[in-house]
Amino acid sequence: MWRFISGAQAPKRKLTNDEQLEKGREYEKVKRSRGFLQNWSREFPGISYDEQNGVMFCSVCREFATSSDTTAAFVRGTNNFKKETIKKHVDSELHKVSCGKREAATARPGSTRADKALEKLNQTQISRLSVLFRVCHALAKNGRPFTDYVWQCKLAVQNGVDVGKTYRNDKQARDFTAHIAAAQRKNNNHDIEKAKFITLLSDGSTDCSVTEQEALYVRHATAGVITTSFVGIHSVDKADAQHIEQGICNNMALNTNMDEVKNISGLPDFHQGYQISNLGSPAGYCTFLPNFDPCSQ
Repeated sequence: MWRFISGAQAPKRKLTNDEQLEKGREYEKVKRSRGFLQNWSREFPGISYDEQNGVMFCSVCREFATSSDTTAAFVRGTNNFKKETIKKHVDSELHKVSCGKREAATARPGSTRADKALEKLNQTQISRLSVLFRVCHALAKNGRPFTDYVWQCKLAVQNGVDVGKTYRNDKQARDFTAHIAAAQRKNNNHDIEKAKFITLLSDGSTDCSVTEQEALYVRHATAGVITTSFVGIHSVDKADAQHIEQGICNNMALNTNMDEVKNISGLPDFHQGYQISNLGSPAGYCTFLPNFDPCSQ
């Protein structure tokens, strides 16, 4: 119709979506020259520009990203200088997780999300765990098997004590007891390190399999208070001086912060006390002790 109207021009044909995308690519490639804008660093904290390599990157994600995220564009650096690209990265899961890690690393103790979540932990659950830990402690102190833990929990319920419905099997009792022992061992090590005088006490016995065992204790004085702490029980191949001495060294290295007993023999006040059969015999500990500690008489 437009050809019949003098001076009129037909309107331009509307481009399809594919044609518009192709036109945009051609424009970006040939005519448009993009670069990093300095105000992006102020608008998006963490976004920085590497002038040497000509790329922009996210300093937060570079510092806290995991090894699997090292290939991400804003971790290794990108030259796709578009504001939309930065916005997409800021809204990404990688950036949110990295920001959370930075917040936790720089926050004051007690102010992180994890700390606040712990503060909101159900007080009822804490009370239940306290009861269960006390039951495990009583079983360990009285040498009872972990299977007693199950009926002890049932008895507590019958007595009106709320212990919950979880953590009520013998395997959990073993784990609770292991944590109690670790905490007690840590306290013992702390007291032993502060002590200027210690005495090692060792007593032998045999278990149900007639295996020779040595129970080791440490007696020390701290701030005028004398304390005797249990270190551990170890098996020895033979109940003679050489094997007992080696067992004591191994026990101290395993259950204390001391590598071996010989490391503390140089203290001004160091004493060793043992209850060992045939202590003064030619094969007893008295004849072997001067080789271990030359100051011993």
